[in-house]
Amino acid sequence: MSSDIHQELAAHGILFKDNMVTIGNSAPVTKAIAIKSYKKRAKELYSIIEKTWSDVSSVLEYRDCRKTDQSDGVILLFIPALQGLKRILPLYPALANYNKIKMHVDGALLSDTNTFSQNVMSKVIDYKLAIEWLSHLLAKNLYIKALLLACDNKNKIVEAKGVHGPYSNLDLPMLERVFNWSSIDEEVRGRENDKRRQSRYTMGFERYNESGVNEGFTWRELRNEPYLWGKEGENPYPHRNLLWGK
Repeated sequence: MSSDIHQELAAHGILFKDNMVTIGNSAPVTKAIAIKSYKKRAKELYSIIEKTWSDVSSVLEYRDCRKTDQSDGVILLFIPALQGLKRILPLYPALANYNKIKMHVDGALLSDTNTFSQNVMSKVIDYKLAIEWLSHLLAKNLYIKALLLACDNKNKIVEAKGVHGPYSNLDLPMLERVFNWSSIDEEVRGRENDKRRQSRYTMGFERYNESGVNEGFTWRELRNEPYLWGKEGENPYPHRNLLWGK
């Protein structure tokens, strides 16, 4: 597992050895310092993203409706840019003006492109590309930070502390390891009636003299039920000598 993490860090230009992290050609630093630096980068990137979303909201709210020559290429990119912003926005639910930004983006998608100037459409396209790239950098920094947190020394020994089974919790008193039968007696007692009412016990000669067809297909072997025989001289149990006849 640790070797896979080391290979993944190496793919990003990071060398982890002896609890020291070397980023590119820079001097080695401790693991804690490296994690702190990537955490700081992630916070800075999130602040820039938050500022960019605020600019998007301001541009769409106070749109410049002055009639200018609109480039066909800008018009073709404007609608996909708005759709991309709407798709990316749910990734940042903690934005301060999330509902306001969402309202402006949705409103722009429902508006005619003729109501937007060339300048506004160009800015929206640029903001969309910037947010996508900043989101990529943010995810990369968080990913490297997670890799560093999961990266441990090879000499670290992992011991299993929990044991389950009949020999577990031996340090506890007996009353805490077991429970009394009386605590579940009421729950189990109801099954006794179900056992006694099984078809092999109840389906027999109970409806023998009735006109209807008897239910079930249970064949009751009389010689296996000694209490149905009243005569003392008759033995209901088969013996070995019965196998060869009389």
